[in-house]
Amino acid sequence: MKSNFRTRAALLASMLIFAGTVMAQTMETNVSGLVIKDLKCLSYFPTHLSAQLINRNSELFAGKIRIKIIDRENDIIWQGLESVKVEGQNGTTFSTTIGVGTCLAPNKIQLTLER
Repeated sequence: MKSNFRTRAALLASMLIFAGTVMAQTMETNVSGLVIKDLKCLSYFPTHLSAQLINRNSELFAGKIRIKIIDRENDIIWQGLESVKVEGQNGTTFSTTIGVGTCLAPNKIQLTLER
């Protein structure tokens, strides 16, 4: 019984470490010098998406983030725009509530920046 508990605890700890690593990834965007970090779609609130937009450039970026949720058949099931403004060499957090579907697998999230 104790070994079964230890095995489960070790497995759970491994999953939490892996989940933290996945969320810490940096994603390149379609605009040079702007990256997305800490993208989160929470399993207990899968209609909410949040992330950080980091501006590595020295000039201001003012535009929009187009968020698309794409299903396993590559159909766009929801999309929305969020206005963002981030000073040079700085970052900002953005979030949105998804209108249809969830941001969890097997759905995919696509983020693009627009000026």
